[in-house]
Amino acid sequence: LVMAVANSFMTLQHYELALKYYLMLEGCASNNDLISVKIARCYSALKRSAAAIQFYYRALHARENDIDSRLTLASLLIEENREDEALALLSPPPNSALLNETDVNRSQPWWLNVKVKLKLSHIYRTKGMLEAYVEEVYPIVHESLTTDSMHQKVKQRKRLTENELLERVKVLGDR
Repeated sequence: LVMAVANSFMTLQHYELALKYYLMLEGCASNNDLISVKIARCYSALKRSAAAIQFYYRALHARENDIDSRLTLASLLIEENREDEALALLSPPPNSALLNETDVNRSQPWWLNVKVKLKLSHIYRTKGMLEAYVEEVYPIVHESLTTDSMHQKVKQRKRLTENELLERVKVLGDR
């Protein structure tokens, strides 16, 4: 019930009230990671970046593959001029090659997500790290162009009926 009230306040953009209810739930709920994300969103909406960053980190500790939270946290870090921290947050873990091979059943790791790669490339570009920027962007652009060229269809021309052809011959003959 408390969660429903907090969610309602959040929907109505009454972030201060929503925050109050989410903070009540913080320690006692079973889905603490979700509550941490909601608290972080409230703090972010209230322009209290330091607290929002703290709660996003807490949420990511529990939900490592939450791409939206990771991207939002990176944006907050960039706003706070903590680009190096944002780079570390979005960069693949050191043992990422090992993780890719061993976990076949799992879905795509967060560091291979296109949104993460684009955000990372944006940070590289703004920091003037052009080689790293190209290294991130090139595979995305290449895949996009390859996909587009493979799905390109030759537009079929509409076949004209015999009557339409005869009409066109008459029109041209009248000239």
